[in-house]
Order: sequence, then structure tokens, then C-alpha cells
Amino acid sequence: IGAAGWDVAVGLALEQARVDGQAAISLVRGENADVLVRIEKDAVHARVRTAGGWQETRAARPETKVLRLRLAERGGTVTVFINDQAALTAPQAKVALGSVLRFESTGMVWGMTDLQVVGGE
Repeated sequence: IGAAGWDVAVGLALEQARVDGQAAISLVRGENADVLVRIEKDAVHARVRTAGGWQETRAARPETKVLRLRLAERGGTVTVFINDQAALTAPQAKVALGSVLRFESTGMVWGMTDLQVVGGE
């Protein structure tokens, strides 16, 4: 990931095992996460590194059985979709070439229903 025109889509079935449980999807190069989506009990936090600094948003966590996340890059802009709704649009995004997709979870029972990664170089 990190070149032009990439797309990441993932479906997650998440249940709280602990009140403070969370899951995260990130695009990482080395130890630096340029895109991070963190899912908590009641909220979804998204942040994207841009030329002007971090762009961030917080949205209520949808109550659907499967949470669909999509990260898409087009023309230097990264958009984060939550259940097909644009939650954050970050122009001039700075996602390092060669970034990898990472999933982490703690305090949640999780299942991945689907995963698709396309584009990029």
C-alpha cells in the first residue's frame, strides 16, 4: 500500500469481551501508522496523516452485526468509510510507500468476514 489508487475493505464481527476492549486497523510502515481506525465499544475513531498534520474524526459505532470498513486512496486523498458512509476525507494524505495493513484486537471476540486489498504498487 502507499502508491496511488489503492483500496482496503474489511468486514468485522466484533463483540466486547471487556468494557475497554478495542480493535484497530492501520496502515503501517516500520513503527509509524499513517492511517488508523480504532473501534471501541461505542465509537469508531479514524485518523490520517496529511501534509498539514493529522486529520481525525470520531463517530458512533454502528450497531450492525458486521462492521464494514473501507479505506480508499484517490488522487492523494484518503477516505475512510464506515458501513458505506464517508466518515473522514483527508486530502494530501501521506501514506508511506510500502505500508502494510495491520489488524490488532484486545478485549474483543472478533471474526473477519471478508478482506479485500486492491491497487497500489
